[in-house]
Amino acid sequence: MKKALSVVLFLSGTMPIFLGIMCLVAYPSALEMLKLSDSPDVFQAVTLFGVCLIPLGILQYMAGYWTWKNIWQGIVLARYSGLLIVLDGFLLYTILSRPDLGVPDMAKGLLITILSFLCKKN
Repeated sequence: MKKALSVVLFLSGTMPIFLGIMCLVAYPSALEMLKLSDSPDVFQAVTLFGVCLIPLGILQYMAGYWTWKNIWQGIVLARYSGLLIVLDGFLLYTILSRPDLGVPDMAKGLLITILSFLCKKN
């Protein structure tokens, strides 16, 4: 079960890092992908969004690595990152009215949270 959780965390952590770097480096492409129009406020929000996504991906990588190495703190970190992803998906769905982004995030966060609660500490 721990190995499955680690694989899910590694795969899940790739997207926030990729999207965060894209928001910082390829701003026009990020706007097109997120279906936003350009303005100074949007630039600040997308830049902040990118800066916040990269640590989320690193957090998932750390949790996956620690879980793979049977360090129990990885499971705890996975629980918190899963709950954070569920919250992220809920906010995307309710505040931004983007079910195309919110529902997959909520499902991914629930999967991580459920797997992390099924794993037992050593």
